[in-house]
Amino acid sequence: MQLAFKAQGSPSEILRQLGFPIHKIPAFLATLSDDRSRIQAIAKTQTEPLTGYFAPGRLEVLGKHTDYAGGSSIVCAVDKGFRMYGYKTEDTVIYLHHLDEKKSLSINLSNWPQDPVGWSVYAFAVVRRLTSNFGKLSGGHLFFTSDLPHSAGMSSSSAFIISLLMVLSDLNQLQDHPLWVSQIKTKEDLATYASCIENGTSFGSLRGEKGVGTKGGSQDHVAIVCSHSGHLNHFSYAPTRFQKAIPMPDQFQFVIAHSGVLAEKTGEAQSLYNRAAGLATALVEIWNKHEKSQFSHIGALIQNPTFDLYTIWKHLLLKRGKPFSDIALMDRLDHFMVESTLVQEAMNTLEQDQLVAFGRLAFQSQHYAERFLRNQIPETSFLVSSAKRLGALAASAFGAGFGGAVWAMVHTFDAPILLQQWETAYAHTFPNRLAHSQFFPILPGPPLFELPL
Repeated sequence: MQLAFKAQGSPSEILRQLGFPIHKIPAFLATLSDDRSRIQAIAKTQTEPLTGYFAPGRLEVLGKHTDYAGGSSIVCAVDKGFRMYGYKTEDTVIYLHHLDEKKSLSINLSNWPQDPVGWSVYAFAVVRRLTSNFGKLSGGHLFFTSDLPHSAGMSSSSAFIISLLMVLSDLNQLQDHPLWVSQIKTKEDLATYASCIENGTSFGSLRGEKGVGTKGGSQDHVAIVCSHSGHLNHFSYAPTRFQKAIPMPDQFQFVIAHSGVLAEKTGEAQSLYNRAAGLATALVEIWNKHEKSQFSHIGALIQNPTFDLYTIWKHLLLKRGKPFSDIALMDRLDHFMVESTLVQEAMNTLEQDQLVAFGRLAFQSQHYAERFLRNQIPETSFLVSSAKRLGALAASAFGAGFGGAVWAMVHTFDAPILLQQWETAYAHTFPNRLAHSQFFPILPGPPLFELPL
């Protein structure tokens, strides 16, 4: 089974088959030509063929912090992302060239650094994991570029990991390796394996290695690899299951406001992000200990007939020395339950074309994130409320939180003026954030695919 769309036909035909927004195809092809020119300027001695992949960013419409807890979410791939290229060499070093920042990183395959920093954390996590799982890798020159905003909650880090994973797998024929063949059979498997590279856990018989330090799930990776182009996709997690895809509502589109507050998984927000995951884990551990059960996550627990709120509250009151307060734990449980309900109701309203009702659910999701999840900052809360005031059909913050961005769904005709007014209102209220904020339109695009080179 093909795990990513393979190139056939002319470049324009390939992109049309993929469902890439038609009016954006000429500009995308122009960027590919520009990328190759920049690569040729660096790789003057290239003899091996060039391979490449596009890994899109993703938009989390609803489903805040639900994936690792066994919940579900509504996501889509977007028309911005990472373009990763590479060719094989005979030495034992992988050279990564950042085409935008004109920086390079060398990874000696026989000498791992103890504490990589910045984006090199993600690169070393991928190379170390592939080496551990599949054996020695070949050297190569790899080149990447991206039009995703950095640390905005659109999964730029996961897109980087997946694009690097795919190029290295091609250069080393990993998809023919017996372990790959036996363990990674579907797109969902590929996405989940990529998430395990990031969080450091094992995937089947593919043993875990040091990840990047976050205790996240597979939502981002599933959206990037498994989304249906032009659709809003409903997935459930742990294990990953595709539920349904509904076309983006006709004559509507998303617009994005990046607050300018970076939400870096390897930065200061990591402990806050991991706290939400820690709360979810602690709830299940408390129940399992007192009820002599073995539930793996909240999703499995609350779906079981033995679960009731009185019993878990009794166990919380009796537990001594727990790392989290009773209120924090119950708020985490309340958030998971209400967000899971909102996801299902939102899919029903989208399927029935009840867009006003969908908008109400999106605003409720934001309210409960502020009240129970507590991963919002004044900037993202303001962006949601101001989008609503300016006439957006729906809006919500997304991603890990503690920074990042907000999406709004608007009529396509109204998008340019709303973006302008939205940015003006934000600049007036948070002038210190304007230099790093971004406001732009976005469309649901195709998932991971091989670049038509």
